[in-house]
Amino acid sequence: YAVCLYAVVRDERLRSSFKTICWLNLSQHPEIMQLQARLYEQLSAGDEIPAKATKSVERIVEELRRVAKEKIVLVVLDGA
Repeated sequence: YAVCLYAVVRDERLRSSFKTICWLNLSQHPEIMQLQARLYEQLSAGDEIPAKATKSVERIVEELRRVAKEKIVLVVLDGA
């Protein structure tokens, strides 16, 4: 399964269709706010999510919308 995901994401035709490709590894019981913070880091080229945004899921979503605005993004959720 994971090999298939890697192959798809490495395909140059697919890669050229997206400005950013984010990869999140999921556990059996994922922490949503932690996943959102990791997604923010990937979308913002390594910046940490602002402390004010970590107060609630809704504030993190606002920040994610802001950093993803006008980007074509592929988010891979890997549960392997």
